[in-house]
Amino acid sequence: MVTVKASGRMEIISCRLSDDAAKLADREMLEDLITAATNQALTKVREQLAAETAKIAANFGLPPDMLSGLGGGLFPGLG
Repeated sequence: MVTVKASGRMEIISCRLSDDAAKLADREMLEDLITAATNQALTKVREQLAAETAKIAANFGLPPDMLSGLGGGLFPGLG
């Protein structure tokens, strides 16, 4: 019903509502759907960043989770 796309910078790129969602008279339900879709998109970004970070670490012979502690630095949202 609701699709949200986020960038690797944790910014929302788009929010799409299906025709069914657009017809909802229940504002609270629509808000909940948007919130859930946004959280799902951001979780997916974090997972993809963690996977890419693990690949980079492996290329340097480092443990896969070594770079995940860089939270507020190079990889916001990780760690």
